[in-house]
Amino acid sequence: MRHLQLPLLALLLARASAFNAAFRRLLLQRSVQTQIVYLTDFHDEVKATWLGEYGSPAAPLGTVRLSNTECLPKYHGLDAFSSVDATQYLRDMLLEEPFVYAVRYKVGTAPGHGPGAGADEGDGFGTGNADDGSGAFGDDEAAAAAAFKSGVDMWAAETSTKKAPPAAEEAPPAAKAAKAARAAEALGVMSHFDTTAGTFAGKDAAKKPTSTSSAPAWGNAAASRRRNPYLKNEARYIEYDETVVPARVAQLLFQVQSQIAQEWSRDLLAIAAGTIEPDLPANGQELDEREMLARVQSAYAKVVREHALAADEGIGTSDSSPLRAANLDLCERLATREAALALLAEGSLPRGAARRLEAKLQFSEADVDPTPPDDEDDNEFLALNRALKQRAKELNRVDALGGHARRRGLARRWLEDLERSDEQSDQAVASLVRRKRAELARTWANSCVEDLAAEHALLLREALEQQLRSGPADGAPGPYDGRES
Repeated sequence: MRHLQLPLLALLLARASAFNAAFRRLLLQRSVQTQIVYLTDFHDEVKATWLGEYGSPAAPLGTVRLSNTECLPKYHGLDAFSSVDATQYLRDMLLEEPFVYAVRYKVGTAPGHGPGAGADEGDGFGTGNADDGSGAFGDDEAAAAAAFKSGVDMWAAETSTKKAPPAAEEAPPAAKAAKAARAAEALGVMSHFDTTAGTFAGKDAAKKPTSTSSAPAWGNAAASRRRNPYLKNEARYIEYDETVVPARVAQLLFQVQSQIAQEWSRDLLAIAAGTIEPDLPANGQELDEREMLARVQSAYAKVVREHALAADEGIGTSDSSPLRAANLDLCERLATREAALALLAEGSLPRGAARRLEAKLQFSEADVDPTPPDDEDDNEFLALNRALKQRAKELNRVDALGGHARRRGLARRWLEDLERSDEQSDQAVASLVRRKRAELARTWANSCVEDLAAEHALLLREALEQQLRSGPADGAPGPYDGRES
């Protein structure tokens, strides 16, 4: 049996090694970012934070929450895992032991926020901190009761034919309450709260609440708000333990990678065919930046719609991953960059064209004048100054295609800029890059699904062998084996 397994293992290793390293890293990066989006959507911030920091990525892999149900990855580039081996990343995660996070987060509302803010110095929702019903809401409710009573008294004064007694001979409280009750009945008010007697009067007096409290019914709601720990002004914390099982997270990444590979096997064909082009006006009319951006976005969305997965693709769903259109943009950028680098590695380009293509792949944010002054050779200070500027330019170089750029269509704009060069050789180089990019995209599309499955099989085999070698000690359960209990 051992002799039968060795050729299979060699085949898996050969398939995994044939998988382009840059492509594997991008697939891993986007799988991690997609899984973080899923975790954030389910408000599992603990695992999302841990996954975003695992492997020490060169760029932030977290998300920016746009609403309670929508978030956006912080990084849209190619090189978050520029120094990470994609296979080793997953291997380490599969073999890592589970651990426990002690989670502690603050609850409550800051002062001056929420309804009723600014009414008093109570909690953020204006309910006050006193136990007597005072505070923003308490004052409003008391004022409302007083206004209601005074309104009833006003209507009673207008509807009564009797003259009010002189100010010196003010009517007793009982008489005033009876007068208000009669006025309320005349106006169709079933009952009212007698703030003087602290009771309900009128037709519905028998239906008064069973509580012996002198506060109105809505006072119970105010008291409930004051007891809610989430609405308190003082600092309160909730603590709990969260167990993270890295092997389970790796299994989830396997599933996400499989779906994304299925999508890329279709979307890469659009890159090979060169059909990702915005719908431009036929009359050559120039579009403003916003309109052009919208049409470029629509071009990528159109490819995603046309290449939607069927439900029987073996992944159990026909829904696209949430970052699919953005993934297509990054695949186009990666294929363009890898094609240009391949042409430079072949050494078939003329020296001048190769030098300009290499400079085109990098751009400097430093403002350095490329033309030295005529008297620089005679001035040591100027020569040193220019040397320092040149060094600053080299240190500030940025990957033109791999850096963070939220706006889609960067690869198309990069090629169009290369084609607009006055050098005829640069226009020919742009055509060579397009041709090489089509070859790469077609190769990745035809092999990514099978190569990824071979890589997963190899990793799972290694993890299983590691668990069998270690084994449980003294009857204790062994490491997580990738299966749900």
